[in-house]
Amino acid sequence: MKKYLCLVVACMMLLVSVDAFAYGHGGHGGGHGGGDRYSYRGGHWYRSGAFWTQTAVEALVVGAMINSLPPRIQPVTVNGAIYYTDGQYYYLPSANGGYVVVAPPIIQQPVQPVIVQPVIVQPVVQQPVQPVIVQPVIVQPVVQQPAREEEHHK
Repeated sequence: MKKYLCLVVACMMLLVSVDAFAYGHGGHGGGHGGGDRYSYRGGHWYRSGAFWTQTAVEALVVGAMINSLPPRIQPVTVNGAIYYTDGQYYYLPSANGGYVVVAPPIIQQPVQPVIVQPVIVQPVVQQPVQPVIVQPVIVQPVVQQPAREEEHHK
């Protein structure tokens, strides 16, 4: 009986280690999220663990695989691709089923064509210059006469 119990415990440990290895190395989804699958319930995210256990997580990482979309998801089209978002995370459908958390898409602004109007060049016609005739000004010096002495003595 003791041998049988040891054999069962050894098999259970082997199954747990194989499952943990598969989760940690991409065996159940791969990606940057470590291959773990996440589910949403009661307003929180949970990571799947061994023996159907789940651990609450604070936040999702890019590459995390989720089983289904949480409530209040809105589809948005960015650059021709349909993303699903709840305002915090962006999701894309996964080829392995479920969805994968992706980085927020970069919105490419459409390039507006620049319409160049042709430039019409008008020839510059120079008008002939009219000569300016300057009349000479004759300046005569004004000589002040000295005051007379008799006016000075009065």
